[in-house]
Amino acid sequence: MASFGVDFTLILLTDSKGQYIKGEWVPDNQEPVIKQGAIIPYDDRTIYQSGGTLTTSDRQLAYVGDIPLGSHVIDAGKKYKVESEESFREHYADTNLYRLKAVSTSG
Repeated sequence: MASFGVDFTLILLTDSKGQYIKGEWVPDNQEPVIKQGAIIPYDDRTIYQSGGTLTTSDRQLAYVGDIPLGSHVIDAGKKYKVESEESFREHYADTNLYRLKAVSTSG
């Protein structure tokens, strides 16, 4: 992982404090921390087969450790929300693979 990893900013979410924005509960964020993992774009075939749930802006994150769903990742100025996790630790590797959904920064 070290040879393929890049630094990214991870913003974990708090459980109890937050506010509603446009009808969606948005927890207050904790302080951002710098982590390292492999951020990978989806290939065109995977995007096509997703039936519109994935876009060319979405990414995968291979990361050694646990990231709570709903947390945010910032890479190269782009913000992503951690949507799902696929664990490979049990049989394959010490890595989890996370689906990162691109977050629009426009109002």
